Amino acid sequence: MTVRIVLPAGTGDDLSWKKEEAEGKRIIWEMDWKREFSYTDSAFFSSQALALKECGRLFLEQTEGVILYRGKAYPEIEDFDKYQQWLEGKNDTPFYRNLYSTEVLYEYLHRLGSFLPDTFSIIACLDASNTGSPAEQAYLFSLERAGHLKLDITGASIPTQRQEISRGVCLPPIDGVCIETLDLFFLSLEGDYRIIPESVMNEHWDGLEELVVLEKFLTVRGKRMVQGFIAAGGEVVTR
Repeated sequence: MTVRIVLPAGTGDDLSWKKEEAEGKRIIWEMDWKREFSYTDSAFFSSQALALKECGRLFLEQTEGVILYRGKAYPEIEDFDKYQQWLEGKNDTPFYRNLYSTEVLYEYLHRLGSFLPDTFSIIACLDASNTGSPAEQAYLFSLERAGHLKLDITGASIPTQRQEISRGVCLPPIDGVCIETLDLFFLSLEGDYRIIPESVMNEHWDGLEELVVLEKFLTVRGKRMVQGFIAAGGEVVTR
């Protein structure tokens, strides 16, 4: 039996959590920070780090993971100068703002996760309602960006299940891709699938029987990996 236990972890909390709630159970802890995240507040970050170090000492063998964040899929941009540097000449669009915001969020959560034991999953519960088109969401929530962060996504217009699905869809590199064409591609797909970024295709094709690729956006490296997938016994469907 796995239970979710909310841990009061605000700057005013004494971190004396009721451990008896977790006796004999598998646990997913959820950190209640008591405030919105600020990615530029060093004092808040230090407070979070202290709480996570304490959490890491609780029921080490029973803990499956820790929910570090629950909220919108992308935070508000706090430092527009850094955002402008990140743009590097690209147009300032809602999609790029969201893409930058999710990168800031994921990076921050990975920093927080470094204070937990390596055996703990670090989890973000994201509300993707009204968050871009299917193609935009594919990039916002891609394995390439999330890294080791486990995303629990609600309200998405694309499948977000990443395991136990035998059909994969290759997500091309974002540079040079046409979002509108990719949207039509996703809208044409039927049934369950999991999205795998081209850059990490060979790391995540275990369990796949079929791989769907949009041929016009495949890079040279991507084509080599597709051939490797075929050589390993997989079936490729080109569109």
